[in-house]
Amino acid sequence: GYEQPTIDSIPFLLPESLLSKKDISPITLRYTAGAIWRALYRGDMIRHNKLLFPSNLPLNEDRIFNICAIGCSKSVYYLKQPLYHYWINSGSATAKYRENMLDIILHTQSLTKEALLRHWDASYVPIYEQVNLIDGAMICIYNAFSPTVKMAFQKRYKLVQEIVCHPEIQKALQSKTELNYKQKLLIRKQSMALCLFAMLRNARNKLFFKKH
Repeated sequence: GYEQPTIDSIPFLLPESLLSKKDISPITLRYTAGAIWRALYRGDMIRHNKLLFPSNLPLNEDRIFNICAIGCSKSVYYLKQPLYHYWINSGSATAKYRENMLDIILHTQSLTKEALLRHWDASYVPIYEQVNLIDGAMICIYNAFSPTVKMAFQKRYKLVQEIVCHPEIQKALQSKTELNYKQKLLIRKQSMALCLFAMLRNARNKLFFKKH
């Protein structure tokens, strides 16, 4: 693994912020309800609301839990201070090849939408559709080119084609007003270019981990 430099992942919040639920906009929730290791909750609040991590979901289960937990809280205190020593490991669960990754991403979006409608309201759904489906599409493409599994290029290419042509992903892309270069490749269904991008990313990561 390697040590990740300290970065300000939520620059629009003050170093110390006490936020009531009404202060938490969709964009604020999107950034605060991330990995579980960045949050600390009262045990009685979790028990009272019977909050559980979604079962049988190998990825993003902590994001869904945080959406529910913050939604059940009267207020949250944000501290812009690193309290967790985070390491990135090339053999972690997020780096593992998953044959059904697209299904996982779509199921994640379904559970996320359900949590948002239960604990927040419909105005919070669009930003998560973009996060889960558009970012999820790139995760699926990286997964298709995972170096941890032996697979012919033709099969990897076919997986990428299925991802970029999926109607839910295209719908999410069309709802976005601004697209970065990877998202432009997605909406234009440039499968070969995305394959090459994933291969270059693997080569860069391999070199990086060798150095660290």
